[in-house]
Amino acid sequence: MPVFIPLGHSLLFTWSWVRGRIEARDIPPLATLVGADSLGAYMVENLFQQVLVRQVPSGRVTTYGQLARLLGDPRMARTVGWALATAPADVPCHRVVDRLGRLSDGFSPCGKESHRFLLEEEGVPFLPDGQVDLSAVMWYGPEEGGGR
Repeated sequence: MPVFIPLGHSLLFTWSWVRGRIEARDIPPLATLVGADSLGAYMVENLFQQVLVRQVPSGRVTTYGQLARLLGDPRMARTVGWALATAPADVPCHRVVDRLGRLSDGFSPCGKESHRFLLEEEGVPFLPDGQVDLSAVMWYGPEEGGGR
């Protein structure tokens, strides 16, 4: 049974994580942080995802599903995508692809071409079918570090 933490405490918990006072692996699943408060869930979830995406090194990519796993619920890949769709421009959302390495049509008004351009500028390799070569550049989380 999840332990519900009031929204104020969950935001404090989030801020502690952002400031480096606690580790990502110490964060309980999102539902235990915010309980039934959907607005609070959206705020905390969006903040967690943006912080995680900022940790993806240049030249590397991760998947929506991997971010969901790091957040404690691997079934929430679509929710990760929806939350990242509202991220500020300085969040490197172009470093997130689907589980097969495919690019997103919804990445920008310019579509997949701008998504691919940004990744190629960082040196991300693509397979002949246009998918990212995940075996070469997949980032699995903060514990992995930044090197290839």
